[in-house]
Amino acid sequence: MRRFPYDEHFPADQINFAALSSLSTYDIGSLWCAALLEMNRRIGANLGLQLVVESMKGLSANPSLLDGRDELLLTLNDLRADGTLSVAEHASAKKGIWASFAAFGMGIGASSQGPSLIGAVADNSVP
Repeated sequence: MRRFPYDEHFPADQINFAALSSLSTYDIGSLWCAALLEMNRRIGANLGLQLVVESMKGLSANPSLLDGRDELLLTLNDLRADGTLSVAEHASAKKGIWASFAAFGMGIGASSQGPSLIGAVADNSVP
């Protein structure tokens, strides 16, 4: 089912948050996977896996891609608050997460109407 490698050759110019309403279910899954794998490359696989597993616990039913991104960031904050991450580790990981999602149009200014595919607005900026 996968049409592209999840590496630097992934066609983020075609499969991104801006194109969400025209993507197939499989392409949306590929977009999410590509963003998570890019995050792992930037912050490390161990921390990436920990964030994904822990953040899933806080997601509501039928989340949007942006809800998933936001929950990853909240979970990162929790790891800093409980002392698992230092201030420097937290700052570096936060920067990596934002850069990863922004590369696929899910930057700080991206928005959507919940999990709906209609009305998604992409943004490539980071805070």
